[in-house]
Amino acid sequence: TSRRHIFCVVGVTAATVVPFLSWTARAEAEEASSCETAEDLTAVMARARSLYGSGRLPEAEDILVRAADAATAASTSTSTSSSCRGLDDTEKNATTLPQLLKLLGDVRVDSYRYAEAVESYSDAIALNRQGPAAPGAHFGRANAHEGLAAAAAAAAAEATTKADGGGLDSTSSSSSSSSLSLTTEERRQYELAVDDYTRCLKLRPDGDDAATPTFERAQAERALGKWSAAAADYDAAAELFIRRRLKKEAKIAEAQAAF
Repeated sequence: TSRRHIFCVVGVTAATVVPFLSWTARAEAEEASSCETAEDLTAVMARARSLYGSGRLPEAEDILVRAADAATAASTSTSTSSSCRGLDDTEKNATTLPQLLKLLGDVRVDSYRYAEAVESYSDAIALNRQGPAAPGAHFGRANAHEGLAAAAAAAAAEATTKADGGGLDSTSSSSSSSSLSLTTEERRQYELAVDDYTRCLKLRPDGDDAATPTFERAQAERALGKWSAAAADYDAAAELFIRRRLKKEAKIAEAQAAF
């Protein structure tokens, strides 16, 4: 599945993650030296977003990884060359590099490499826990945890199928349909997702985009069988969607709360 990020948000369903961004040629990224890539992280992100938006995820990931590595090496070096000296700017690294790592996490989520995405988002958060990239990194990491929960459910279902000799009974066919049937790993990942959605909302409690992380948290709470918390979040999300004149999304949230 894929998700389109609204800020610290992405879509309206708990199992979706959607890419965005416009498109440019890869040649520009290949022509840049490692020093140039490290120096102008904003330009690197623009190129990566272009590749990302066109579905060229491996290429987008490649230039993001190279830029992140170069920036990290330059910022920790005691003998940075004059042409790369801009990377020593602490403020730049505290803002732009976390945004680049957050974007790398987005690319990895859309590549279904959730564990690596968690690492990228965690690195972004660690660099600046209160910075502009932090809410989106928490939201993205929550998405990745849900992806890992789904992967754990699929693995459990496959194991059950093999144990049953290839057949599925009514209880093993949907390991994530009920909180009672969650594996330990699924439960752990959903708990982590709830925590990250909460952290996202704490960083942007009054943001116009608070509706989506609130809705997504409700979805994870529902998966965990936390019905009261889920219902409260669905209701809150519905109200927030209405404020933004998103009637369709508000109706979905209201329907989920009633369920």
